Amino acid sequence: MKRFLCAATIAVLPLCGFAFGQDSASDEASPKTFSLNLGGDHEFIYRLPVGTESWDTGYDGEMKTPRFRNEVGIDVKEGQVVLASHWQIDSFLNLNANPTDQWSTSTRVRNLENYLAWNPDVFRLAFGYQIYSWGVADGRNPTDNLNPRDYTTMEGNKDHKIPILSASANWYPTEEISVESVLVPQVVNSILPLDYQARLNSYGFATTYASVENKPGDFIGGAKVNYRSQAADFSVSYLYDWDQMYTPVISNAILPGGADIELERKRVHRFGADAKTTIDRFGLWAEGCYTLTGNHNAADYSERLSRLDYTLGGDFSYGPQDDYYLNLQYTGTIIPGFDSSKNTESVAQTYYEKMLVASLAGEREAIVQGITWNAHWNFLDSRVVLTFTGAFSMPFNYDDSSGTRYGSLLLKPEIDFMPVDSFHITAGAILNYAWIKKAGEHVTLDTTQDSLGIYTPFNHFFVAVSYKWNFAQNK
Repeated sequence: MKRFLCAATIAVLPLCGFAFGQDSASDEASPKTFSLNLGGDHEFIYRLPVGTESWDTGYDGEMKTPRFRNEVGIDVKEGQVVLASHWQIDSFLNLNANPTDQWSTSTRVRNLENYLAWNPDVFRLAFGYQIYSWGVADGRNPTDNLNPRDYTTMEGNKDHKIPILSASANWYPTEEISVESVLVPQVVNSILPLDYQARLNSYGFATTYASVENKPGDFIGGAKVNYRSQAADFSVSYLYDWDQMYTPVISNAILPGGADIELERKRVHRFGADAKTTIDRFGLWAEGCYTLTGNHNAADYSERLSRLDYTLGGDFSYGPQDDYYLNLQYTGTIIPGFDSSKNTESVAQTYYEKMLVASLAGEREAIVQGITWNAHWNFLDSRVVLTFTGAFSMPFNYDDSSGTRYGSLLLKPEIDFMPVDSFHITAGAILNYAWIKKAGEHVTLDTTQDSLGIYTPFNHFFVAVSYKWNFAQNK
């Protein structure tokens, strides 16, 4: 069944490839055009850690260290061919460097999108490091899984995606329908906020990461079909993927005493769908993804269960000249068959699997319900912009033997001042909290288990100064 699903999806690729080989008479008749675009986004950011002892808290960690970031890029288009090359250059204090020469290791260069694209007639073929955007929701997109993420930062309002080396093919047979297919030959891991190997070793386990062989059979492939009309837009997608979170494969388990653990990523199938429409001044959308794992037995704790993620939302503008904006979303996750009972397993292997496999991916409950919001208020012709974004989620049907959980909260207030065009001074905060009440104790912050609470030690205020520029030449 799995091979059939994969083969059926990837079959789209050779079909599109055949289409690319066709000649287009209109292309021969159209004159060649050339355009050159250069651009840059430069930002200095200073962070002040939040806490009762902020001045004694170090700048350790990606989310707290001050830095200067340069994002520069070039886009060249000649006729049907497009070249894009974008780079990120960071300068920051490297606390792990040789203390006598921190300057030499204070610069980090990362590639952003770097690809070549060919656009003959109603087709598009692209090769290189690319960033994909699937789904219609705002930020919380269940179907947007092609790119790994950098989870060590929460700056800005865009996802921090890692470009992936890939080939993509797009076909636009009509104005209403488009088909996109993607092939990723190599597996790329997300950047996670915790070193799970070190964390598990601190609990007494002997932990290693599974070696990544990156064989041809380890590819990621998927396709998406879009339909657009005046009434609404729809899309369905399928992705033959790898779970972004690690699964602990446990051996030599002893109670008490620990076990040997190898952290590896498992294959998953993702089935997605979304819809978006506009009614009067209101934008409405819905997006969902069912992730099918290899575990179909709720009593088997060695692999995570399948899950459903969804987002329902809407937005509108209001106020004088529609200068104010509000976006609200209802989000949720459901894991059918999740065992929320207390771990009383007597067999060491089963005990550790129930304790670690699901929780390592932040799955500690059968149901999570939440809301997100994104509000903007523009003043003085957008010279001053107030922004308040956040999210709150509440778990249901979980093991409450170790305490009662009161949800997780993310707050991101900001004020942006633009004294001259393209130059911004921004001040704000990134605050994460999760609460738990253990038996016989007061309510406290959960900074070790909750998937949002683990960011509490990285809470900070910040001040950023940025400048954007662009140069375009056409002929």
